[in-house]
Amino acid sequence: MIHRTPDAPALLVLVLCSLFSPSAASAETHRRDALLRDGRTVESARLVAWSEASGLMLRLPEDSGAAHEGDDPPAPLGPLRQNDLVRWGRPPEQASTPHVLLADGSRVTAADSWEADGSVRLDAHGLWVRTELFGELAAPRATVRWIVFEAAREGTSAAQLADSSHDQAVGADRVYLVGGDRLDGRIVAVDGGAVSLAVGASNSESAPVQIALERVLAVRLNGAGAPATPAACAVGFADGSLLLAERVSVEPDGASLSVAPSGLADPLAVEAEASDVTFLQPLSGDAVTYLSDLKPVDYQQPPYFDLSWRLGADKNLRGEPLSSGGERRLKGLAVHAASRLVYRVDPGQGLRFQCEVGVDDSAVRDAELAAEPRQAAPGSVVFRVYRIVEGALDLAHETPVIRGGEAPTPIDVDLAGAAGLVLVADFADRGDELDHADWLDARLVWVDETP
Repeated sequence: MIHRTPDAPALLVLVLCSLFSPSAASAETHRRDALLRDGRTVESARLVAWSEASGLMLRLPEDSGAAHEGDDPPAPLGPLRQNDLVRWGRPPEQASTPHVLLADGSRVTAADSWEADGSVRLDAHGLWVRTELFGELAAPRATVRWIVFEAAREGTSAAQLADSSHDQAVGADRVYLVGGDRLDGRIVAVDGGAVSLAVGASNSESAPVQIALERVLAVRLNGAGAPATPAACAVGFADGSLLLAERVSVEPDGASLSVAPSGLADPLAVEAEASDVTFLQPLSGDAVTYLSDLKPVDYQQPPYFDLSWRLGADKNLRGEPLSSGGERRLKGLAVHAASRLVYRVDPGQGLRFQCEVGVDDSAVRDAELAAEPRQAAPGSVVFRVYRIVEGALDLAHETPVIRGGEAPTPIDVDLAGAAGLVLVADFADRGDELDHADWLDARLVWVDETP
């Protein structure tokens, strides 16, 4: 429940209950693969604890071979340090129901509603969203970037719509209509099953235009600012919501979660069941640094013909979530072959570079939409990792040819003594055709002691 008006400073506080339920059905709900800082993957693990007080504790499945007596489940793995966790589970897939995208990248899935008033309301001050998991949420209008309606049912993402937004009027909101038309103006309200849009030079020369929601793919709001407080953790939920959290504490008897969608300060009280949590990934700390949060020393992508590609950070080359071989990832780099990235690193001991590499699933989708079916798999890339040692390049890892649709390939390179890191994605079959290369969860990791 919400206990604060949306025009006041807001901080979402989620209380997640019954994280460690003894029921077998609930236990299966919580089982996810956990990736640890030392490179180990713990399959089908339950997250028992993740907090400053308890560190990291994972419970292994009963058939894992871990020691236990009688009918008792295996003892938890741990306690490890809290920063030993890289990722538990994987980012949730976008739901096919209306949802809201906030300025910090959080996504809130609305309850699917066929009622006249819908599940999302907006006015000049704030946004109200009725959800299945959290009840009704409210947020200041300035924190809202997108409200996605019919596009969600059609499987169209906001990123796909944004490709056509380069001509959006400065300072204007935009309404995307079914059929491809777009209208710019000032969105006065979303309520009563319609979007009210004021158009004209001053947005006030005439009564707002009323557009029925069934005609609206999505609306994009102008002026949503960047968050003031960097998120400490990302948390995913079974309904497709993905919330960026300032503070997270998971204990054996439950969890508390604070989510600051725009770096604001005052808490809102929200309740949810922890059994609905499907994903947890720390985003800040002194043991893991993601390359997507760093500025490279150099980035080169010489066009094969005339088309050049920008570097994608935490998004694929289409601006969509990263996905390779059906595996979704929240963090990572997206490039087009052939490309080269250079980063400075600390030449101290205990530093490693870890990631998974693969061809982004957008290449597979593009191949399926091609007029002529391809005989070869869409996209083919060779990944190379070089260390810069005493000014010279040292090849540390080279993959075989990786093609579209294949599972991501892990890479783990010792950077001790290296002053730089070079990442190369090179084309293989058919030139650079659909070579959408992903460096998934690309990160610098201190595996011995935190720096």
